[in-house]
This record gives sequence, C-alpha cells and structure tokens, in this order.
Amino acid sequence: MALFDLVNVSYSYPNGRVALESISLSVYEGEALGIIGPNGAGKSTLLLIMSLLISPTSGEIYFKGESFREIMRDESKIYDFRRRVQLVFQDPDVQLFSSTVRRDVEFGPMHLKSGKDLENSVLNALRLM
Repeated sequence: MALFDLVNVSYSYPNGRVALESISLSVYEGEALGIIGPNGAGKSTLLLIMSLLISPTSGEIYFKGESFREIMRDESKIYDFRRRVQLVFQDPDVQLFSSTVRRDVEFGPMHLKSGKDLENSVLNALRLM
C-alpha cells in the first residue's frame, strides 16, 4: 500500500492561475522521491497539498489508503497525520520565525504538550537533525 496516492489532483490559485493539473502519483514507504522543475512549476504547492496545509481544487488524495477528506473530519486522525507528516520549507525566512532553532522546534509541540513531555519531544526532534 502506498503512503500517498494522488489521483487527478489539480490546484488553481485564487487569481485563477493553474499550479497543478491532473497530477496522479503514488509514494511508497522508504522510497526516495525527487520533485524537480523550474520556479513556479508547482513543486511547493504539491508538497503543501500533501501536508494538508492547503486543499486541492479537485482530485483525490489518500494517505495509507484513507481519503484526506475522511482524515479532515476526525480530529484524532488529523493529529496523527500531523505527527507523521511534516514539511520544512526551502527558504528559512519562511520557516523560521523565532530567534533560535529550539524555539521554532518547540512551536508545534508547545500546542500539544507541556512540561517534561514538551522538553522530551523537542529534544527528540533536535536529535533528528
């Protein structure tokens, strides 16, 4: 089973400009995937969609066989998805908004945990880097 299945996914910006048109692809666990193309080709838009940060204009997306629409209806499924799938932006000026890396890493867990759980979560995340 694929981690991600995209079926005829399209996205148009509010100004009407088409960023993605009928994209279909599957991404499997352990697979290395390169998404290449010129500036403005829709690479970042595709990753934003796959991270549930924006919704496609049309098409279907599945994570481990479950529709994104189903995931979005259940808070516990959204929480689980967000724990497993994260996006790091290529431009640090977009990603970083605190004075230190640690503060940026704390931002997400800070809304879900406190005290020792927060500390452990941040330390574990920093060890991954």
